[in-house]
Order: sequence, then C-alpha cells, then structure tokens
Amino acid sequence: MKSKSAVWSSVVLFIIGVALIVLKGRDSLLGTIVFIAGIMFIVPSVINMLMLIREANRRKAGYRSPADRGFVTRCIGWCSSIGGLGLGIAMLLTPGTFSPILVYIFAGILVLGGIYHFYILARAYRPIIFPGWLYILPAALVAEGAVIFFSVVKDDVPAVVLMTGIGLVVFAVATFVEAMSLYSFNRKEAAAARTREAAKSSTDAVVPADRAAE
Repeated sequence: MKSKSAVWSSVVLFIIGVALIVLKGRDSLLGTIVFIAGIMFIVPSVINMLMLIREANRRKAGYRSPADRGFVTRCIGWCSSIGGLGLGIAMLLTPGTFSPILVYIFAGILVLGGIYHFYILARAYRPIIFPGWLYILPAALVAEGAVIFFSVVKDDVPAVVLMTGIGLVVFAVATFVEAMSLYSFNRKEAAAARTREAAKSSTDAVVPADRAAE
C-alpha cells in the first residue's frame, strides 16, 4: 500500500533531519551534509519509484483505488524520483562539487517540499479531505526556504543546516499524517465495499414469498 511506503519515507526523512540537527556543529560538516543529502535524495526517490511501479502493476491487474494518483501526478512523481536519484548519486560520488551550493540546494528542497505537500493536500489524494491545520506544515517549509534564500542566514552554514534539519522533520511529520489519513480512508472504503457486498449477497439469498409458495 502507498500509505506503508509513505510511512517508511517519513521515518527515513525524520532520521536524516535529526542527523542534520545533531551534526550541524562538526568540523567535517560540509562533507557530512553532502553525504546525508545524497542519501536523502536516493532513498525517498527509490521508494517512490517502487510505489509507482507497484501502482502500475495494480492498474494492469484491474485493481483501482479512489486514492490512486492521476496521470499528471504520476509523471511528476517519475520525473522527481529520477532527478532525485541522479542528483543523490552525483552528490555521493563528487561531494566537493556540491559543497558551495549546499545552501541553495537545501533552500530549494524546503520550498519544493512545501509546494509538493500543498499539492498532496489540495488535489492529489482526492476525495480525501485533510484537516485544515495540516496546511501549516507545508507553509512552514516554504517560509523556511524563503528565509534561507533571501536573508543573511545563508552565510551561516550551521544555521542553514539546522533549519534544513528542522524542515525535514516537518516534512516527515506531514508525510506521516498524510499516510495515516490515506490508510484510514482506504480502510473505510474497504469496509464499505464489504458491507455493500454482504448486503447484496443477503438480498440475493432472500426468496420471495409468492415464489416460495409455488
């Protein structure tokens, strides 16, 4: 199920976010950041690609869920996953190339992550209705990214790392809440389907009185 994959993604992002917060003051900070950032891109990208492949296999088998992603969302998912995977591998192989631009990369991650969650909440998982307070989380991500882009904070690497770590924790929490909402929705849909099937079976099993008299 997509909800299970999303939960694992949220766990990975949460761990990476905490690691960034803890490692922000180390001497080997930049190299560590590049390494963690590479993993951060690779792991969720691979998980999302596996989710997309599984969805495709389910559609071929004729199974469809109201929560399945549409064509546009699937295209965005594939593009972002392939791009994230390539960027993550490049960061692991050539960390020195990425060190000077880490600040902008992290700011971009936060802004794009916020936009992504806005889309998930507003459109991607319709007809699921998410609680209104959940929109605060992507708004916080976009705000953090904007602060890094347009303020003097970008000259303070430890501060940027700290903000990015906090942002990833927020991203993980948002992903987890969305996954739990999706899981709850799917359970309700499955229960409703079983109820309808049971009612239909009961109706079919009833023999009309006039027919029984015959």
